[in-house]
Amino acid sequence: MSMIVKSEIPVYVITLKDNPISQYYTNRIKESWFELGYINLKFVEGITPATIKDRCPIKLNFDKIRRKDKVREFTPTEKAIWYTHYYLWRRVRRLKRNAIIIEHDNMLLEEIPDSITKYDLRAFCRHDYKPCLMAGSAYYITPKGADRLINDPDLKKIIQNVDGHLLMQKDQTPFKENIYNNTHAQVIYDEKIGTTINHGKF
Repeated sequence: MSMIVKSEIPVYVITLKDNPISQYYTNRIKESWFELGYINLKFVEGITPATIKDRCPIKLNFDKIRRKDKVREFTPTEKAIWYTHYYLWRRVRRLKRNAIIIEHDNMLLEEIPDSITKYDLRAFCRHDYKPCLMAGSAYYITPKGADRLINDPDLKKIIQNVDGHLLMQKDQTPFKENIYNNTHAQVIYDEKIGTTINHGKF
């Protein structure tokens, strides 16, 4: 299988250094990337509800999350995750270098084929127990793809979490029948440890 150049492409790992839950997952997943040769991991301190004001001079316009006939407010952690990804897109565009962005609970299962580089944006992570794409958990992105996301008209009124927003981008394809052949990483979850995000209920 042909590969993305392991030693060159930066892999931005979103983590929270002072959060025990985040560090638990980060420590579990990082070896899976190292073992498969992706040595250029760059650990990025995620934006939190408490740091949005100081770290985010550009403010995003959140409306309400809409799912069919249901509506709810974004939670503070959902907004923080949006900001973290948004500012990484800006970094990719500024540095003019292709990259991989992953969240702290993303376990790499196999080498990533270079066919993914045909796209400007391509997610490659699946859910831990059901066949669905976790678009914000791990994705390949080019400066062109980052620019497209930054200038997306949908950002004028954000109505879904970043996973849902990324899933709707044109480079993504429905993986219903062949998700296990098109994903190379998996979200991990430990019930005893929990998660760092609080998803609101409809």
